Amino acid sequence: MTPETLVDWYASQQGASFGLGDIIAPMTPPVPARSEWPSISLWVQVDANGGVGAYRIEPGWVRVDEAPPPELINDVSTWVLQTQKRPGLAFTEEPRLTLDEHPTGLAAAGDAGVAQGLAILANHLLARHMQALQLPGLFRVQAPPDAEAWERYRFLLTELGLTPPEELELATLLPLIQAHELAPLLQNLFLELLKPPTDSLQPGGHFGVGVEPYLHGVAAFERYADLFNQRVLWALFTQGKDRKSARSKETIDPRSSECHGRVDWPVLPTGLQEDLQNQAQQLLPQLQERERAHRQAREDYRHLVWLHRCDLTPGQTLRGLVVGVESYGSFVAIQHTPLQGLVHVTALKNDWYEFRPKQQALVGRKTNATFVVGAVMEVVVKGIDYYRQQVDLTLPPDMGDETHEPDASPADA
Repeated sequence: MTPETLVDWYASQQGASFGLGDIIAPMTPPVPARSEWPSISLWVQVDANGGVGAYRIEPGWVRVDEAPPPELINDVSTWVLQTQKRPGLAFTEEPRLTLDEHPTGLAAAGDAGVAQGLAILANHLLARHMQALQLPGLFRVQAPPDAEAWERYRFLLTELGLTPPEELELATLLPLIQAHELAPLLQNLFLELLKPPTDSLQPGGHFGVGVEPYLHGVAAFERYADLFNQRVLWALFTQGKDRKSARSKETIDPRSSECHGRVDWPVLPTGLQEDLQNQAQQLLPQLQERERAHRQAREDYRHLVWLHRCDLTPGQTLRGLVVGVESYGSFVAIQHTPLQGLVHVTALKNDWYEFRPKQQALVGRKTNATFVVGAVMEVVVKGIDYYRQQVDLTLPPDMGDETHEPDASPADA
């Protein structure tokens, strides 16, 4: 796609391909069928222990009607699954538009493990190379969840009888919650902890895939950041300098990772370097805003679909899990859905309830009735606000003066 054309402008405004349910809005027009395509290839050396050694980035061609030998595919697949597979979750409600991580920042568990592992590795190695050569780029960063939010989630898991790790480690935590009877509910609650990943002019850590630095570079037809980063690499291929000056005898190979740590000069011509930096600075807020809009649309769509699917009606009795307690009431996650509702403290009759933050509980002063995080309880739908995507809950008429504490067997929720 040629820069500064109408198609390129449209793609930059769209930011990325976007899907809701069965509807997909592509970033670019349909791509005509071809037998081969220009590509950027990574040649990676693997050491005896399966670790990644030196690598090269090369321009090349991909023939779409040919496949590597089966033996090579099997060897690569085995290596990826043994060394590059990332802990992830199953995402079934959104179309998969790229081979690397899910929009939440996490890897997606499922059949795409080999392709996903290779794509995430490629993104990481490209980011390392661009950082080492001080090339302008759109890097990908994701901060870890807030410590306070993690402690609240960890408290909930403990109340359910699980033993979560002290520090948030995806490799330990995700299998733990996926093996629980309340796995879908716990997964939804965990996703709410995650901070959204975003593009950045500076390299940094990426919590979801667990590498630093990281960028998007393998899906140029689906994300404009990938397209921009590939253009920077193409500038390196065509105009990159292999020595500090014409008089320098020492040369480097700017396409190889073996030049890392040896470059102390601008690899790109000064004018081109500044032009690409300016382009990245102009693109960044635009792409960030489009991503925020896409993320909000996905979240709104997901909640509206579930509200419609559940067909909730006022007076309907449901079972749910108390996932949060505040002075003004208890938040209850409704069974088998990503929906939550508030049981306001005014619905708790026959007593005055005191909020105890350390115990994450509301406790009645007279009856000592308790509503605590981790309790499975019945609730009644009081009202549904589709515009705000809110569900108001109350208690059944015969409840309100009894204790609601974690059940040793919450499988029914």
